[in-house]
Amino acid sequence: MPSLQGWAIWPRGYDRNFLIEKRNHMKENMITVEGRGRLRVEPDTAVIKCQVSALDPSYSEASQEMNRQVDLLRQVLPGLDLEKGDLKTTDFTVRRDCRRNPKTERYEFAGYQASHSLELRVPLDKDLNGVMEALLGCGADAQIEVSFAVADPEPVRARLLTAAVESAQRRAEIITRAAGTKLGKIVHISYGVTEVRFRSEPQACLAEDGPGAPDIEAGSFSVEDSVTVTWEILD
Repeated sequence: MPSLQGWAIWPRGYDRNFLIEKRNHMKENMITVEGRGRLRVEPDTAVIKCQVSALDPSYSEASQEMNRQVDLLRQVLPGLDLEKGDLKTTDFTVRRDCRRNPKTERYEFAGYQASHSLELRVPLDKDLNGVMEALLGCGADAQIEVSFAVADPEPVRARLLTAAVESAQRRAEIITRAAGTKLGKIVHISYGVTEVRFRSEPQACLAEDGPGAPDIEAGSFSVEDSVTVTWEILD
């Protein structure tokens, strides 16, 4: 078995990969700096989330009522230059619901709770307010939220990571310059596993506001990410 002297073994879970990095501890002279990239993003897509639910003692009746509510939402889409299939399921559940009876102080069967979550992506070159008005006025008892996103986040992700690495380098150069040393080559780059959401925070829209109530303007939103970089330090 080869000797591991002079090697540092980084355990699983420290980063995305299992890393083995060779180091000379007698000559090790390094600096590790985290850089953060921050960008304002102009959205090009509205993400409309709809949730309908139904409670009934009968499993089939609960499911049928939920399906009726979804159908009301889908029926308005063709008139908005959208397809019924554009409203896509993201979650679907039917479960037994038990509720506390204050008289008996026991939990009793209340019925089957059916829930259907759906998502509709609308390009911002379409009439978003018209879409929202139609969904809110279609008669469905739905909870509706809207947020804004970019259809293709990869170019934004590339800019964000570039900004993070540049931030780390600027900080490292300031520190080493103040210490009277210089940066050498990069020996390690660590990128976290936190998922960056290229989407604004959702805003709730209530059907009780009535037809014509929505007046939504898409605004830019912030995204940020971080990268940790380790350099050699040159005397």
